[in-house]
Amino acid sequence: MKLIYPGLAAALCLSSCITDPPTEPITSKEMRYQETFCNNPWGKAQTTTIDTIAAFLAARKINGTHLNLYGKVFDGVTIPNANCDTLTGRLVTFQVFFADTAKARSVGFYNF
Repeated sequence: MKLIYPGLAAALCLSSCITDPPTEPITSKEMRYQETFCNNPWGKAQTTTIDTIAAFLAARKINGTHLNLYGKVFDGVTIPNANCDTLTGRLVTFQVFFADTAKARSVGFYNF
C-alpha cells in the first residue's frame, strides 16, 4: 500500500505535463534572414521595409504568413562607407509554407 501512493503521484505528475497536439495541421516553418547593409536580395537596408520584402517574396512566388522585420539599422553607421556584408542588426522572420522552403532557402533564408 505504501508503494502505491508514490506510483500514483508520479503518474499524476507525468500526465499533467503532457500537452495535447495542435488541433490544426502544421503547414509552415519559421525561417529567418539576417539583414546586411547592401547584399540583401531585395535591395539595400536603408530603403528596406516590410512592403519591399513582401513584394520581393511575392515576385518569386515564395508563399507564407507572418512576415516581420525586427530591430533597426545601427545608429551612426553610414551605408555608403560600410562593408556590404556587415549585419545591420535587423532580423526578418517569415512563416514559409512547406512547399516553398527550398525557394526561401535559395534567396538566403535559413531555419533556426
